[in-house]
Amino acid sequence: MNLETFSNTSLWLPDPKKSLEEQLLKTLYAMAVFGEARGEKLLGMEAVAQVMTNRAKFPHVVFGSRPGKTYEENLRAVLLKPTQFSCFLSDDPNFHKLFAPLKYESTVIWMMCLSCAEAMMIAHEKDDSFTQNSDHYFDSSIQPPSWADPTKATVKIGRLNFYRIYLPRLSA
Repeated sequence: MNLETFSNTSLWLPDPKKSLEEQLLKTLYAMAVFGEARGEKLLGMEAVAQVMTNRAKFPHVVFGSRPGKTYEENLRAVLLKPTQFSCFLSDDPNFHKLFAPLKYESTVIWMMCLSCAEAMMIAHEKDDSFTQNSDHYFDSSIQPPSWADPTKATVKIGRLNFYRIYLPRLSA
C-alpha cells in the first residue's frame, strides 16, 4: 500500500447513514473482512476474503448465491445472507464497529481490509490454492461448530480453521 492509496481512504469508508444493503460493494466486502478478521494478520484476512469470494464464485443455495448471476451480484447476496457472517448480526459486538472502523482500529487495519476486498474482486476468477476452495471457517477461540467435520478441514491460518463443506476440490 502506498500513501496515495491512503489518501483515498474516505472514498471507501462505510456511510453510517446507510444500511448494509446500501453500502458500495467494495466497502461492504471490506466491512465483512473487518468484522470477521481484523484481529488476524494479513494472511488470515486474505483467507477470510477468499472464503467469501469462493461462496460467490460457486453458487449454492446455502450461501445465497445463484447460477446465472454475476460475481458482483452473488458476492453481495453472499455477504448479506442472514446468519452467514456473525459480524453482520445486529446483536454481534462487532456490528456497530463496522460503520465507523477508524473509530475502533487504525487506518492501516481498515486499508488492509479494503486491500483484501479489492484484491479478491479483481482476482476472483483465479483458482484458490490458498484455502483449497474453503467455504467455511471458524476461530479457534470458540467451540467448533457442528459443521466442522475434521475430514473436511483444509488449512489453518493463525487462529482460523478452514473447511470445504460444499465446494468442489481443486483439479489436480
